[in-house]
Parts: sequence; structure tokens; C-alpha cells
Amino acid sequence: MNTDITNFSSVDIYDRLRIKYPAYLKDEIIAVRVIQSSCNVWLEVTSTTPDSHLIGQSVNRLALDFITIDDEPMFNVSDTVIINANRLIDEYDPYSIIMTMDLFKEEVSLMIDSVHNQK
Repeated sequence: MNTDITNFSSVDIYDRLRIKYPAYLKDEIIAVRVIQSSCNVWLEVTSTTPDSHLIGQSVNRLALDFITIDDEPMFNVSDTVIINANRLIDEYDPYSIIMTMDLFKEEVSLMIDSVHNQK
């Protein structure tokens, strides 16, 4: 197992998420990045309180290694950070997002869940 975690790459996907999901993202989210090392791929979300843009920021990083397709990681460290970011934007559906990430407003998540459960 490779344990070199000193070299990181990252890609900002906030604008692309805002374009794809214009009314879905939580208002307090101000940045979203995919970060990658030789060991893992993370989703990093920076949020702030609604009444202050600079004070009260928090950064949460979620390791994406638990998300798999056919027992293989969907976001693989052997791919580039750009490929993994594109995969999240282009291939990861809204239902999967609400089940694994905390990006969407509560009412949007409830609507997506309801539509999914009607299938």
C-alpha cells in the first residue's frame, strides 16, 4: 500500500455543481473541491453561516473510497483528479449524492428521495 500523502491535487467543482444543480446546493456552501493524493480521493466542502461570509467558515472533507461500482472504487486514485471530478459531476446521480454527501438543501433531498422511491 502506498502511504505517500504529501502530494495533493485538487479541482474546484463548485461552479460546475451550481450550473448543473442551480437550486439544489445548500446556500451556505461557498466552495466544493475534489482533492486527491496517491492514497485517497476526498470531497471537500467549505460552508459558512448565512449571516456572515467570512466568519464561521467550516471545512468538511469526506473520503470517497466507500463509494464503489462492482466492488471497485468509483473515485480511484489511479485516475487523475480531473477524471474523478468529472465522474462526480457527470456520472454520480442526484439520488446517490443525497445518500452519500451533504450538498443539497433538505427540501430538495426529500423531493429526490420521494421521486426515487416511486420508481
